[in-house]
Amino acid sequence: MAPVDALIADGGKYLVTFDNWHSMGYGPNVVAIYDGHGQLIRALALSDIVSADYIVALEHSVSSIRWRGEPHFAPTGLLVIPIVVPDAQDDGKEETYLDAVLRLSDGSVISGSSPDWQRAEATAQSMARQKRDYEKQAKQAFIAPLLGPNENTERNWHDYLTEAFYRSSPNWKDASTSTTVLRDPSAPNYAASEGWLRDALLSLDYEHGTMSFASIAPFDFFVARMKAILADAKSGQLKGSKVYVAAPTSALPLLQSIFAKTGAKVFVFDPNSPIPQRPDRLKRYLSRE
Repeated sequence: MAPVDALIADGGKYLVTFDNWHSMGYGPNVVAIYDGHGQLIRALALSDIVSADYIVALEHSVSSIRWRGEPHFAPTGLLVIPIVVPDAQDDGKEETYLDAVLRLSDGSVISGSSPDWQRAEATAQSMARQKRDYEKQAKQAFIAPLLGPNENTERNWHDYLTEAFYRSSPNWKDASTSTTVLRDPSAPNYAASEGWLRDALLSLDYEHGTMSFASIAPFDFFVARMKAILADAKSGQLKGSKVYVAAPTSALPLLQSIFAKTGAKVFVFDPNSPIPQRPDRLKRYLSRE
C-alpha cells in the first residue's frame, strides 16, 4: 500500500520497505525485501520475526503496534531492525531494543536465540498471559449485569458511571457523560474533588449536557455538599441537562428536590440494582472478536 519507511542499499542492490501507513505491525508485509530489479525476495509478517506472545505484549494503539525503532543495513549483507523489548514494569522508562537480524539475500531471520532474546521472550510470555487474563475478565464484566464497584475507589466509580450510562441512557449511541467523583473528606486531596463538583454543577463556560456523579465519601455527606453548592445555582441554570447520581433508588425524590430549581432532569444509578447489558451493544462487542 504505502510503506511507512524504506531503505535502499548502496548501489541499489536491495530495497526494503517497512509497514503500511496507519497499520504499523499488521499485515503480511511489515518487512518486504526486493532485489535491484524490483523482484520481491521475501515479505515478512511480524509473526515471522517474533512470537505470538511477544506481539501481544507489545504496545498496541487502535490501528498500529509499536514494534520497532529505525532499521539499518549492516555491511555484511544483513538488515538490522531494533525490536522494542516489552517492559513488564511499565514504569515510564525509556524503551529498550533488541536487534532482529535478517539476511537480505533470502530474507531469513538469523537472530532470536541469544540469552537477551530468551529473557525478552520470557517477559513477553508473562505479559501476554496477564493481558489475556485481563481481557477475559473485561469480557465477563461487559457481558454480566453491572453492579457498583467492589472497591470504593475513584477510578472504579468513574468506570461504573460511564458503563452505567451506556447501559441505561436512551441516547447512548449519540451522547456521552461527564463523570465526577467526590473524594473522602479525610483525604488530603479532597478539596480538589469538591472543586470539580462545583465546576460541573455551576460552570457557565460549557453546555452541561449529561453529567454523572458518585461519591467515595458517605452518601449523606455527598448530598449535603451537593445541596450547599446548588444553593448558589440560578433558577433554571441546568435546564436541558440530565444528571445521573450513583445512589439508592429510594434517594431519587430527595435528589430531585435538591435539583428542582435548576431545571435538570435527575436519575439514579442504583449500585445495588444490576443493570443488564444492552443486547445490541453486546452483539456489536462480540462481533469484533
